[in-house]
Amino acid sequence: MFWGECDKAKCCIDKGFEHCGLCPDMPCQKLLDLFDDPEHGDKGARSNNLKNWANGNYVYEKLR
Repeated sequence: MFWGECDKAKCCIDKGFEHCGLCPDMPCQKLLDLFDDPEHGDKGARSNNLKNWANGNYVYEKLR
């Protein structure tokens, strides 16, 4: 997850967004797969954080 090129970051950059929360396709399948990963999943906290940031709310849920 933390090596090589990040396909999520590349997608976001290619679309011209500062973060995935600004993308109208959020949550896309790439993010859903990441969030549902048994080892790295977070029960929706990342998705909620991205939505909050897109709305200008910079309070975040801690990842479990």
